[in-house]
Amino acid sequence: MADDREMSSTLAPLDVLLVRHAEPIPFGSEGTADDDRPLSEAGRAAAAELAAELDEYQVTAVYSSPYARSLETVRAIAHRRGLEIQLLADLRERRLSPQPMPDWRAALEQAWTDADFARRVARPAAPRSGGRSACLTCSAPAIPTAAAWSSAATATSSA
Repeated sequence: MADDREMSSTLAPLDVLLVRHAEPIPFGSEGTADDDRPLSEAGRAAAAELAAELDEYQVTAVYSSPYARSLETVRAIAHRRGLEIQLLADLRERRLSPQPMPDWRAALEQAWTDADFARRVARPAAPRSGGRSACLTCSAPAIPTAAAWSSAATATSSA
């Protein structure tokens, strides 16, 4: 049976706001694991300012790494729009290997410069935003992963 849907040769644009988390409390703060570090006072103020600055933009989905600092950064953005923050574990900081690597510098360089390597490491899920814009927040080391996700999400946005 033939598919009667008209096929488009172009995809609708998907705007992605890539947000690095705001300033967390210092690494090594007593009683707080690195993954659980919340925002500092300055970080909370910056997150509130960012949310206000983005009020004029239509955001239809908010995604975050599971880290407390990332979630806290976008909480106001999502709340102002009545959106739930959707966790993407692949936006967490990548650890290149659980074991020491003899050539870790080369692997780290490749993670930043080779998009295909970043995609293989990240295996992004490419969820749909339900619209034409999404906000992602993560740590700087996860930016290649977020870029790979964005690329994959754009490729599936008209599917």
